[in-house]
Amino acid sequence: LAMKPELMILDEPTSGLDPKGASHILKLLYELNKEGMTIVISTHDVDLVPVYSSEIHLISDGEIIAEGKPNEVFSDVDTIRSADLRLPRMAHLAEILEKEDNIDFEGNYPLTIGQARRKFLDLMK
Repeated sequence: LAMKPELMILDEPTSGLDPKGASHILKLLYELNKEGMTIVISTHDVDLVPVYSSEIHLISDGEIIAEGKPNEVFSDVDTIRSADLRLPRMAHLAEILEKEDNIDFEGNYPLTIGQARRKFLDLMK
């Protein structure tokens, strides 16, 4: 960091950390990104991705199988599952509500707690 790199590549930066430590690392990376540093993270934590990522490249068996904004990539549930990943928890809840309770999310599952809250409030109106 002392040399002020333009790009930082990290592999599973929150792996093995307690929630407080993970939050500290993510806040630091967010601040570095705001200052202009490009941050590339490899992670299996699908709940982390939509909160901190503006663009996703989903890789399976060494090949990019999907890329785009989080809402674009996670809307293709079959591709996510073909990479042996799960949906973010909020999207999985929406998927269950859609299948079991006939709540129509119009193919646009919420990915974060904030998105889910707004969607559920809209549905209650």
